[in-house]
Amino acid sequence: LTPLSSEEEQQARDSMPMQPIQATTLPASGFYRMQQKETMLYTDAHTGGNDHNAVTRTSQDNPSQWWYLESVGALEDQVFTIQQVENWRYLDAHEAASHDFRVVTRSDQDNDSQRWHFTGVATGTFTINQAVNMRFLDAHVGGNDGSLVTRDEQGNDSQRWVLTPLSSEEEQQARDSMATD
Repeated sequence: LTPLSSEEEQQARDSMPMQPIQATTLPASGFYRMQQKETMLYTDAHTGGNDHNAVTRTSQDNPSQWWYLESVGALEDQVFTIQQVENWRYLDAHEAASHDFRVVTRSDQDNDSQRWHFTGVATGTFTINQAVNMRFLDAHVGGNDGSLVTRDEQGNDSQRWVLTPLSSEEEQQARDSMATD
């Protein structure tokens, strides 16, 4: 057997199918795809109009479905901001029933409405709570454009989220985008 060169090793790693992270805690920061476990649809957000509503969609394999998580505070608390790589806006949610507790992206507000608490429930699978009110991230299934909302705990897969790291090539593209914004 001949060992692979580092370039060959990287090519082999990049050609492997993407797998959810193999942990129930997250590192200090990282680039991910987020899928609702019930539907396995990808978290996305309108990049103009529609109040920048967050939705679930089939795979589009582009930066609108890539998310950057960055730890806020002590890592063991597992509280993160979540930014859409497409435009670097922060995941946030309306805090009123009159807006259906709808999840949107917004510019940085540096407050708990843009901080999210992650709890590992299985390898690579998490519940995500908005820090300001601890409501669970959820999404409409089969209607309402797959809109993301926050809800009281339901204990089902509509409130569980599978995180899959971007490939090294995608992560580099995301980092390059971050450097230019």
